[in-house]
Parts: sequence; C-alpha cells; structure tokens
Amino acid sequence: MIWNWSPNMGVNNLFFDEEISTSAKEKLLCSLEAIPFFADGINNEMWKSKKYGVIISFDAKITTKLVGIEIWKNLFYKNNLLIGLKENEIKEIFYFIDDWQLDENGDFIQSYELDALFWMENGMVESVSL
Repeated sequence: MIWNWSPNMGVNNLFFDEEISTSAKEKLLCSLEAIPFFADGINNEMWKSKKYGVIISFDAKITTKLVGIEIWKNLFYKNNLLIGLKENEIKEIFYFIDDWQLDENGDFIQSYELDALFWMENGMVESVSL
C-alpha cells in the first residue's frame, strides 16, 4: 500500500480529526490486517499493521475519530518517498518550512507547521508520526 500524505490534512482518504463510520473503520482495520497496539502513557485506541507499516490512532472517547498515524513503509509526499531520506533531503522537499527542530538526542526532527515528527535512525528517516 502507498501512503500519500497531505500535510495537516491526512493520508490517502483518512483525514485528521474527522470521524468515519464504524463500518468504514472496521473495513479499514480489516484491510490493513491491523491488531490492537498499546504504548505506555497513550490513551488513544491504536491499531498496528506490520504488513503495511502503519500505526493508526483513534480518539479514546470518540473511537471513530482519527487523531494520528505513524508510517514506516511507503510514505510519499508529492511523489517523493520520505522513508530512508536524510535530514537535508527532507528539508529540501519541504523547503517552505522554517520551524525545524532537532531533538537533543538526534532521535527526530520536528516541524510544528507540518505537524510531523520525522524519526531518524542512522541519519535517515525511519518513520513519520503525523
């Protein structure tokens, strides 16, 4: 599966902070072969698909409202594959962004304008949290 990102809007036909029907959610999770995923300190309902390289998060109270997504396979922005790029390559693609912040440990670069964390491993993007 290819994930096409529209910053501050969503990925593919999934839009941030919008509700989908229960049946659409069930169909999505089934198509992704997603399983429940739990992380310490996070109360949202999360589902992970290793096959498609994604963790999808829904609001803890409104369980059909998409609140976040982390992608580590096939994430594209305007035909550019983001996974595997170096920090400078990300900044070239998003040349119009000027609020980059580097984590003090070098684990990620962040842009509030994009509402994105680019998780880094060995100097390259490993995954992106949106």
